[in-house]
Amino acid sequence: MGAASSHSPQPFTISPPLDVLRHIVEIAAFDDPESACSLARVSRDFQAWVEPVLYRTVVLSFKSHVANFETTIRTRRVLQKYVKDLVVRFPACLPVPLLAECCASLESLYIDVGDLNRLQDLPALPSSLKQITTCGPSYLGSLSSLPPHSNLTHLVCVGDIPRNVDQDPASFPMLTHFACHYRVQGGVASILPEMTAAQLINVLEPVLRTLLRCNTLQVFILLVQDDGCPTVPSEVQIRSRMLHDLSEYLSDDRVVLMGVPPRTVPTSNLLENWDYRTGRMWYTARRIAESRKHMYSAL
Repeated sequence: MGAASSHSPQPFTISPPLDVLRHIVEIAAFDDPESACSLARVSRDFQAWVEPVLYRTVVLSFKSHVANFETTIRTRRVLQKYVKDLVVRFPACLPVPLLAECCASLESLYIDVGDLNRLQDLPALPSSLKQITTCGPSYLGSLSSLPPHSNLTHLVCVGDIPRNVDQDPASFPMLTHFACHYRVQGGVASILPEMTAAQLINVLEPVLRTLLRCNTLQVFILLVQDDGCPTVPSEVQIRSRMLHDLSEYLSDDRVVLMGVPPRTVPTSNLLENWDYRTGRMWYTARRIAESRKHMYSAL
């Protein structure tokens, strides 16, 4: 038997380029934020790689979240530029002063249940803000409550339809996408206050009239959620009367009438559905609008 080798086996190692390693770490941080927090404690390099991912979307569900976020963002101001999407889950959590002072790079604001009128306290929205999504009935009483919003391109009202919309389209110089949502149940539209067919039309008509005059507008989504029985005469009345009285606007190829499955929670998957960059609702509506445009041009 030959003599044993004096050389011990060496482990097979791979040392990927630094940019590849960083890409791997960033993807892992997207998939598993908790592990990303642990990675941030490993080294300063890992911390610099994962923090832009961790702070890209901030969700504030309680007052304690606001306090913690405010302390962190003021103590480490370098983090402010990473915050792109802010989700506010509770009315009292809307950090109006924080928006003006510490969220200068904000691109999307989601107010899950909150009063948009509180934004009146802002002298102006962050110039980087592209989208506002507000959820919950009667929380967007008037678009006039918005502070100057020259760069706003996407506006979504889930569970409500804006009131008192009779503004010059110049108020929305960059608006390209708009969506509003309401539910039909028991013969009335489930918006506070509940609306009959005639009242619903009176609210929808000025919204359509004003926003369709915006030269920049590409898509207007009218999202209808039918939670009642489609054979009940009062609910059939809402749909048929709306289609008849608003036919002038609904025939515009930018207006997309979409249905939501019954008893769907409209505030679930807000970012997945409405993100102005990759949102599923926007993608579907654009495809419908483009197909209608091609169909009309072929006639």
